[in-house]
Amino acid sequence: MKEIKLISHCFLKQVFFLIMSKTVTKREKDVKLTKGNLAFDSPVPKTMLQNISLESSKEFTHIRYTAITCDPDEFVRKKYSIRQKNYERDTEIMVVITMYNENDSLFIKTMSSVVKNVAYICSKKNSGIWGSEGWKKIVVLIVSDGRNKINKRTLNVLSAMGCYQDGIMQDRVRRKPITAHLF
Repeated sequence: MKEIKLISHCFLKQVFFLIMSKTVTKREKDVKLTKGNLAFDSPVPKTMLQNISLESSKEFTHIRYTAITCDPDEFVRKKYSIRQKNYERDTEIMVVITMYNENDSLFIKTMSSVVKNVAYICSKKNSGIWGSEGWKKIVVLIVSDGRNKINKRTLNVLSAMGCYQDGIMQDRVRRKPITAHLF
């Protein structure tokens, strides 16, 4: 239990540090469409990576952005992909967090609880399903009613977590309006 508290405390400390040291660099880049869809990996800022001990694979060093131009029921037919499938992983648990305009402290409390629960699952050494690699079978999905309705400080938290990047979202792809942004 002490290890779980430590993980949670480290998570909050890192998020707070990254929010306070956030710098924004904007650049333009031509991006090739993937199967007719706008989907690309964008590097997580180095200032955010240097304070967190993570593996150096692209899964941790880049954020994936996809501009969705269809209804959810057309997602597969239009050949959109979720990141979990890019790593050929099976999902055992999906945690869905819905939010509208919650402030940053409430969101951090929610995420801290999720982190504690994932750490607990990963601590199950005698499980045939879980164990130290159990996090690979868990997807945390954060659903919001739109980037203009999210609390700005909560967006900063999402940025610090590597789940959101300001400035990469588009309004249209091939003249089609964007219906959702997937990070």
